[in-house]
This record gives sequence, C-alpha cells and structure tokens, in this order.
Amino acid sequence: MFKSLNTKDNARVVLSVINTMLFVLMFMTTLILFYQTIHYYLNGFTIILIIYSFLLILFITIFGGYKLGEARVIDQALSHGLGFVFSNGLMYFVLCLIAFGMLSIWPILILTILECSLAAYLLFIENRYIRDNYPVLRAIAIVGEEHYNVLDKIDRYKDILVSVNRRYEAKDIDFDFLDFILRDVDRVITVDITHEEKKKVFKACYDKRIRVYDIPSITDILFASSDIMHVIDSPILKVNKFGPSALESVVKRCVDIVGSLILIVLTSPIMLVVAIAIKVQDGGDILFKQIRLTKDNKEFKIYK
Repeated sequence: MFKSLNTKDNARVVLSVINTMLFVLMFMTTLILFYQTIHYYLNGFTIILIIYSFLLILFITIFGGYKLGEARVIDQALSHGLGFVFSNGLMYFVLCLIAFGMLSIWPILILTILECSLAAYLLFIENRYIRDNYPVLRAIAIVGEEHYNVLDKIDRYKDILVSVNRRYEAKDIDFDFLDFILRDVDRVITVDITHEEKKKVFKACYDKRIRVYDIPSITDILFASSDIMHVIDSPILKVNKFGPSALESVVKRCVDIVGSLILIVLTSPIMLVVAIAIKVQDGGDILFKQIRLTKDNKEFKIYK
C-alpha cells in the first residue's frame, strides 16, 4: 500500500516540477525575445528567473494548484491561472522598475494566455495518467446520526479522492475493537462522531498507518482557527473567531468591489457571447434574479 502511495506522490511531484520548469522557460523566452532593452547587471537575469520561479510556485501553492489526481482539472486550471496572473503581474512591475519606465504589457499578457492554455492541456493529460495508473484508494466511513449527505458528495468525486466501499453506523461499532473493520482499508472517513470515538479511531489508524479524513463540525472549525496560549507548560486554545473584525470587513468589501469590477471588465466579452447564446437557444431571460439574506437577515437581490 505504501509503495503505491509513494509512487503516486513521486509521480505528482515530478510532473509538477516539469510543468513549473516549462512555465519558467516560457517566461525566460519572453524576456529574451520581447524585453531586450532591459540591462541586467551582474547576474540579474538569473535572479529575475529565480524570483519568478519562487512567485509562481508560491501563488500556485496558495491557490491549491498542485493537486494532481486529487482535485478537478477545472479547479487546478483556475488555480494555475490565478498563479500566472499574480506572478506575471508582479514581475511586469519589477521589469518596469529595472527599465526605469513603462514597458509594453502585451508580451506579458500573451505569455499569461499561453501559460493558461498549456497548463489546461497538461493538467488534463497528467490527471488522466495518474488516475489510469494508480487505483482509487479504498475507504470506509464511520458516521454518526447526522452526516448531511457528505458521503454522497464524496462519492460523486471518488475518481479524485477515495472510493467509499463500506459505511458503518457509530452506534453499531465497538470502538475498542476496530481491527476487524480496518482490514484491507487505505483510508477512514469519520463524520459526526463523538470526541472519544474519534480518539479511538485515530489511535487505531495511527497504529496501522491508515490516513484519516475527518469531516469537521462547526465547533471543530472554530477550534482549528483558534490561537494557542501557554500557561507555564499547559497549552490553552483561545477561540476568538466569531466573525471578521472591522478591518477584515473593510478589506473584504474593498476586494469584493475592486475584484468584481476588474473581472466584469475582463469577462464582459465572454458574458456577451453567453447572453446571446441563451437568447438564441431558448429565448429565455438572460439574467437570473434571486432573493438572498445578508447581515441581520436583510434581503437583497442577486443577479446571475
């Protein structure tokens, strides 16, 4: 089991490294062909490539792009696209600073489009390769009374996560003797079981080196975002995330407004084509209107 897992992880790492090297090579080609007027001092060109590589890996990692075989291709492609936009945008400003003037932005824009296209193609091929050559991991689910159909959602994406072969009700299990249900299992999923039951599951899985996926409750999520304090040698969890702070609310609102305006401008040609297609196909309304609730249960209209 661990041999195949390591092989899959190694394949994911190798393919991700190859992809990143191709994107860095494309950036280097752009510098050589379109930004020849920039004067690099000492080893400036090498430093620029190192900085770009760091930014590219950082942003793709932040947006969750390095998940070959573990996420949908569309999600990975979008993550890579965001990584290209941020890293290429920052590097464009760095190049302008080095050149002491504004450079043509078209080479960077074309580079971004080419990188997004190549990434979508590579991710499609590589994800298919991983899923065809490495079997889906077998999992069992231990569920409480309220599991909110989360297992049905997991089952819809079993080709990218795990395949749930068996389900067990927590009330029917003797948690002191879990060896029987842990036979021939690669993963265990726990949903809505008590803290004591989780401890026993985690201990049994730890002894057998079986990875556990736990579906957290609201309480678990609050504790996961808590701050750790130390009183002498005893750690204390301080739960203080009951909502965004005033500063976080202001920043979020600014990002919502500025980001939406930028995206509306960039995607307006696509939305125009989609609107025409909808009208031509069925003659229905182009905009979908829906009433939702916001803060303090105030109603507002959303348009899609």
